[in-house]
Amino acid sequence: MSELATQNELISWLRIRFEEKLADVIDSMTGERPAIKAVESTEPLERLETSVAWWTPLSLGPEAGLATVFPIETWRAIGQSALVAVGIEDGDDDSIRGTFLEIQSQALTSVLWDLGQRAKVEITMESGRALEPTDTFDFQRYQLGDGSPFELGVSSALIDQVIALAYEADRPRDAKAAAAAAGNGLSMSRSDSGDGMGSSGASTLDLLLDVELPVSVSFGRAQVPLKDVLKLTSGSIVELNRTVAEPVEIIVNNCVIARGEVVVVEGNYGIRIQEIISRAERLRTLN
Repeated sequence: MSELATQNELISWLRIRFEEKLADVIDSMTGERPAIKAVESTEPLERLETSVAWWTPLSLGPEAGLATVFPIETWRAIGQSALVAVGIEDGDDDSIRGTFLEIQSQALTSVLWDLGQRAKVEITMESGRALEPTDTFDFQRYQLGDGSPFELGVSSALIDQVIALAYEADRPRDAKAAAAAAGNGLSMSRSDSGDGMGSSGASTLDLLLDVELPVSVSFGRAQVPLKDVLKLTSGSIVELNRTVAEPVEIIVNNCVIARGEVVVVEGNYGIRIQEIISRAERLRTLN
């Protein structure tokens, strides 16, 4: 059974993860890790004009998403502390708000990355909007060390989608194949379930050959403190964790399948494949 098997477990995991990731991002930018704790509440925070109350839909579906509510005293405290850390003592409200929104976005992106790794699917944020009175979420109240409150809300559609994905990923491979065969009115014998493919398997594969998959190339990765990201300007250099001699990774549908070298073909970049990685290694790239 998946670690995300129940609604309560998943909601609890998301809340703890957001608390940790927000503290991580603030720490990386200011050099001081804030004290953040979950607190009990009976009434939701008031969503004033000055609050940052935002609904962030996710790629899992139109109703799947997260919501955050930060009153002005909270987002100003977070944004101001980040600006002071980089030497900006008198930032205006637009600068403070923009800095806070970047911190919030970094925290949410990190949470979604971890959630995607567990659900074995890429999860991205879509264009958001301001929260409306009709929006309903399961909210958790938090407080910073100085008592400033904020809330994280989780939609029920997000919970349902992730649990379904986790359940599907946990099903044994043979059970999936048997279910697919039963759905097509096919019977599987021991000889049919081997590595060889019969005519029915070939025709099933033909149906998948025109499916389009996203292909990307990874030249390398780097972890950079948010305070250094804000200092980036035209001409800045970000050092990656890959040397010039190392092959780049070819990623299909969020899974590394091959490695190769960069070439130029008629003025366009291309990749010459040098190695197809093993199935076991592919599975490790999803973890």
